[in-house]
Amino acid sequence: MLRNLLIAALAGCALLTAAPREGVVPLFFVQAPSGPAGEVRFQVLSGGLAAWFTSGGATIRTGRSSVRLSFEGSNPATAIEGLDPLPARIHFLIGDPHEWALDLHSYARIVYRDLYPGIDLVYSGDGRNLKSEFVVAPGADPAQIRLRYSCAERVRLSATGELSVPVDGHELREQAPVIFQRGKNAPVRQQIDRAT
Repeated sequence: MLRNLLIAALAGCALLTAAPREGVVPLFFVQAPSGPAGEVRFQVLSGGLAAWFTSGGATIRTGRSSVRLSFEGSNPATAIEGLDPLPARIHFLIGDPHEWALDLHSYARIVYRDLYPGIDLVYSGDGRNLKSEFVVAPGADPAQIRLRYSCAERVRLSATGELSVPVDGHELREQAPVIFQRGKNAPVRQQIDRAT
């Protein structure tokens, strides 16, 4: 049975971390070579964490299990762009040579432009961690941001607002959101709705 957690957050940033592993290459984003109906635009394959990004959300896998993150009520035509190009080019040499994907660009960050009216979502890597930040334009309503986590195990919220998502014996953690403005930060109020 799937358990879902629906979060309407005001704004903020979060780190999604997998179990620590030594010698892990820092996280980076790659253009997706292909996907179902071309839906997957970017992916991360780093250490014990893999993630695929589509206009409607992201799928994050560690081990043999995964969690689906959906952007509820978001712009279905949002553009996803690579930011901060890296010098590395990626080659996928899997299967039939005619299906190989060569010379794919890599990036330090990706951005969902206008995911909600006046709101962008930026994903980046912080070492081996996947980091997300909502960038809210002046006058935009941050209450539009709604994230749904779907996974096979129960999602938990700590007293400090940190989200724990158990996946295949590992724990993915979203730090409590914070608001940043002109060098200052403060906790974000949250409305939590648990659904099954």
